[in-house]
Amino acid sequence: MSVMAVHLPQGPPEPSELIELPVSSGAPITVELFRRFPPRTRLNIVGGTVFAGRDGGFDVADLDRLDDDGWRHELIDGVIVMSPAPSHPHQRAVMELAFALRTAVPDNLEVLVAPFDVRLGKRRRVQPDVIVAPKVDLGNAVPVPKLVVEVLSPSGQRYDLIAKRRLYEQARVESYWIVDPGQPSLTVLELRDGRYAEIGTATGSAELVVEQPVKLRLRPHDLLS
Repeated sequence: MSVMAVHLPQGPPEPSELIELPVSSGAPITVELFRRFPPRTRLNIVGGTVFAGRDGGFDVADLDRLDDDGWRHELIDGVIVMSPAPSHPHQRAVMELAFALRTAVPDNLEVLVAPFDVRLGKRRRVQPDVIVAPKVDLGNAVPVPKLVVEVLSPSGQRYDLIAKRRLYEQARVESYWIVDPGQPSLTVLELRDGRYAEIGTATGSAELVVEQPVKLRLRPHDLLS
C-alpha cells in the first residue's frame, strides 16, 4: 500500500495540516472528499471506506454537518466512518433477512433497515443493516436494539467483525448476527455475562435455528437466492 501526503484544500497548507493518506485501489480520492473535513483531520481510505479522525475526536454534531451525499455516515468512538453504497448481493441479503424477521416478530418489536440511526452515546452513532428494536415513538433514532445485523462487504469486514462487535457488546445489544454473502454464511452472537458468545453458525444450505429475539430457521443460501 502506497502512502502520500496531502492537505485539505482550505487555504494555503500549513505543515500541521498535512495528513498521511494510505491509498488503496478504487479509493474515492477527490478534492470534494477532503473539503468535508476541517484542517488537521487524519484520513485513511481502506478499500473504499473512509476513516476520519482528529485530536479530540468528532461527535454527533460534526456528523450532522456532513452533506447527504449517498454515503453511509457512522461514528465510532469519535472516528467518522464513511462507507460506499452496498452491492446487489448485500442488499438482497438485507431485504430477505428483514422480511423473515418481520413475519416473526411480536407486535411490541419493530424491524428496520439502514439508513436509520442508532445512537449509543455522544461519540457513537451507527446505522446497522437490519435492526430489531422495541416499537416506541422512534423519532429520528432508535433505542438500543435487541438485535443488530451486519452484512459484510469487502471494504468493511474488519470494521464489522472487530469495531462494531465491540461497540454492540459494550452497548449491551442482546444479539448480533453477521452475514457473509461471499460464503454465504450466518453467525449468531448473543450476550453471555456481558460478552458475546457464538451461539451458532451455518454456511451455504445448512440450517441454523435461532431463538432470540424471535425463533427462526435460516439458511444462508436462501438469503441470496
